[in-house]
Amino acid sequence: MKEEHKKNLVESPPAPVLGWSIEYTQEGSAPRMTVDRTNQKVVINRPLFASENELYRASALIVAREVATTEVFRGVDPRDATKMFSEDPDFIRELLRLSGASLLKERDPIVAKRLGEEAPPATSAITEFKSACAEYLVTGKFPQTTESVRTALESLPTSPKTGEHLLSAFTNGRVALSRKQDYFKRYISPAIEQLRQVDADLRVGAREDFQPSTDDSPKGPEVLEENIEQRIEPFVGGYYREKVMDAVDWQAMKVVATGVEFARLQAPEEPRDVTDLRLHKFSGKNAGKMSSEELTLPMLASANILPETITPGFAVRQSINGTYTLEMLNGEADKSAIPDDYNFTFTRSESPSLWQSHEPSEQEQGIPDDVVATFSEETQAFLNKLRVARITDELRVRNIARRVQKNIEYVNDSTVGEALAMAGRQYFAELERLKKGDCDVTNFYALAQIRALDIPCRMITGYHVGNKDDRFEFAALAGTKHAWLEWWDKEVGIWKKIDATPPKENEDKDEDKKKSGGMPVADVNIGLDEDPRVEPDESEDDPWAIPFNEDELARLRERLGEIGGNSGGGADKSKEQANKIFKEIYGISSEKWDAVRKVAETVACERIPKEATVEKRAESTVGEEWRHILDLLLIAYRLPTRRSRVMGRESQGGLLSDPVSAGVDILVGTEDPYGYEVVKKRERVEKLPIRFSNDFLLDLTASMQARNNQGKSLLNLERDFVISSLYEGYRLNERIKQSASELIDVPVVTNHVLSIHGGNKWQEILQTAPMSLKSLSEVYDSFKMSTNGAGAMASAIEAYVKTLQGDVETLTALKNGEMLKTLTIITDGNLWCSVCGKESCSYELHGPTLDRVNKALKQVREAGVVVNVIGFTEESQVVAELFKVPNDPLATAVVEDLQGALVAHYAQVVRAMRPVLETARKRGDKVI
Repeated sequence: MKEEHKKNLVESPPAPVLGWSIEYTQEGSAPRMTVDRTNQKVVINRPLFASENELYRASALIVAREVATTEVFRGVDPRDATKMFSEDPDFIRELLRLSGASLLKERDPIVAKRLGEEAPPATSAITEFKSACAEYLVTGKFPQTTESVRTALESLPTSPKTGEHLLSAFTNGRVALSRKQDYFKRYISPAIEQLRQVDADLRVGAREDFQPSTDDSPKGPEVLEENIEQRIEPFVGGYYREKVMDAVDWQAMKVVATGVEFARLQAPEEPRDVTDLRLHKFSGKNAGKMSSEELTLPMLASANILPETITPGFAVRQSINGTYTLEMLNGEADKSAIPDDYNFTFTRSESPSLWQSHEPSEQEQGIPDDVVATFSEETQAFLNKLRVARITDELRVRNIARRVQKNIEYVNDSTVGEALAMAGRQYFAELERLKKGDCDVTNFYALAQIRALDIPCRMITGYHVGNKDDRFEFAALAGTKHAWLEWWDKEVGIWKKIDATPPKENEDKDEDKKKSGGMPVADVNIGLDEDPRVEPDESEDDPWAIPFNEDELARLRERLGEIGGNSGGGADKSKEQANKIFKEIYGISSEKWDAVRKVAETVACERIPKEATVEKRAESTVGEEWRHILDLLLIAYRLPTRRSRVMGRESQGGLLSDPVSAGVDILVGTEDPYGYEVVKKRERVEKLPIRFSNDFLLDLTASMQARNNQGKSLLNLERDFVISSLYEGYRLNERIKQSASELIDVPVVTNHVLSIHGGNKWQEILQTAPMSLKSLSEVYDSFKMSTNGAGAMASAIEAYVKTLQGDVETLTALKNGEMLKTLTIITDGNLWCSVCGKESCSYELHGPTLDRVNKALKQVREAGVVVNVIGFTEESQVVAELFKVPNDPLATAVVEDLQGALVAHYAQVVRAMRPVLETARKRGDKVI
């Protein structure tokens, strides 16, 4: 280090991290950070950091990344490492980031704890996800997150073979680099991509080119040129603010304006140079309508009016909250003598206007507790999650706006307004019941939720100018008025816009594409100098990483060459090897599993009607409802415990204390294999079933190639339905393992799956056992074996009975109430002769076969199995009658589509689990 640089070092005690020392400098020309690997030292330029916390975080993370780089790439061929970095930089960045967090936890836990406690809030769903992953490696558990991030985190699996979480394997030094890359591509990268779309959706309501619904017609009412009284040339779209409703009358449940100070705009003493400024002309012909309260002027938030350009005889006044009014200079003049025409020029600024930094008044914040209490339980739970999540207020506000847009249907209906007005203080309860409203209603709903999180908020009214009208060269301030919100961002000290109105459906997209040769027509001049539809990359403020700039990227490439050893390259580099490892673990190829997973995860996003959900929750999905069942299971089985210390170690969700397990630990180098672990002595207080068998008899006959009234293949609908149910059961088992040490009993979901095919063929795919990826793949493959001919339903049910009767453990568990078992039979109704009626002359289900079916079903029910039937299309109604049970409406269901099948089956599963779910409701305060 140069002598003059040493002289500028700040006298601060060293702050060692991972054995490296940290020093500070105040030399103005010094780089932000200087890494001295020889002496294991980092020099930080203190003035370039906003706070001590930021400085300390940066220094600790740069050291963690340096050490992680050495650890991760030691022994890897430099050419392979550099090639991998060039081809997949996202993987390398994520690997070094998470490996650095893991190293801090293992070797410098005090620093890791401090970084975790002082981590700044996330500004996007992606950074919230990345921060949660790092925190898991540091603390062993995930923090409270928003719902979308929680879903992404739950998509990261735990190995059924080793019990190791994916993130732990991803940062494990004994795992090959190529396998880590495979983990990243298979699990982490898809989760990030999913959240990238979430972030795009969350940003929509804050964009100037957002297209909110403003009426019930697709294109809105046509505005005639003679009715346009105010216009802007050249065209600029966006939100034109006219009035600020800064207060709320919580008794009348409506927003109001309190009245604020105005000041007249004054022309500068010296003429200003506007040569390089983008100028817009505001012209009006309605000054004659000026009232005693003056005439409001809708203006963009970014507008700066040039007062010297105002038509002589007029003046413009600006309020402290950024609204404008036009006034006559001779205020006592006869109103009839006021000329209609006026105009002035304004510019647009990239920086916030002064009024935007005016701090909130008392009226612009707060909400009574009794109003918050009128929100539904779902809404209050949603707000509580936002409140505890480590995210910025901006992300909280965006989540609220997006949820309102998704849950409320836009209507401009006077009957809705009347119903809400009649509701009084129960306004929001009525709104959540109706789920309908216009821009005023949806934004008032969002305003209340934003204020419930102690974030100041106010409503703005004015005009939203969207796509340029081909008939006019100007922006017309006319037609339907609009309402939106502004909220106070205390971090930067300015008011920001958000619009919670549901978006307008673009039904004219095809026409737009024709006009532009296949590309959508761009909104003209909505932004300043860029296309506002282009979404920026996710924020680089990840609290567990230092962003890579170009110099650091170049230095890392150089560093990879330095680290590489002479081993000739690492093992398991090829994709074939990664697939081989996957197959060794799961028994199937990764390509085949991807096909199955894609089907299941697509179905997981299907909406479930409120009345079909466990807790009557609105806007729930298949995946969310299965997760909710898991939550209730964990509540039901988590019983009072007392703590004690025993010798052993945690592995795969259970405690292993035998010497063989400890010996294995010694062989693989595990530290402290006999370490003392705090465990919980489990105490039984209530007997509950611990096995749930969700069985299927699949109809895969050729007749399932028929289509429903929507033109969709019945076979594909059945496949999606069954694969989804089995996959969710598999995921339940995996998640239960994570909480095994907290439970008095560890429940398990098993399956018994058979299929009938054409040509009197049948197959037993899986006997009563937990679902595996290999078995699920075999079920998926069975749907490709549909053949012509009658189906062997009787033979398949008899095979089910035979397997059941030979399974003494299952029969005993059913008899003792330790197991709940359901058999779901699927049919399309094509088992009956359309000529003969109930007994067939050419189909399988003739008299003797019918007797066999009834006999087998009787044996199944006598064993304690609940038999359900789901028939696809009305053609199956007559077959469903065969399985009908008196006084049991859930025993059979005839559906037309996938959602109907999902709802029917979900209701049947919930009924089977009823004893456990009722126990969970009684113990609702014991949520894990």
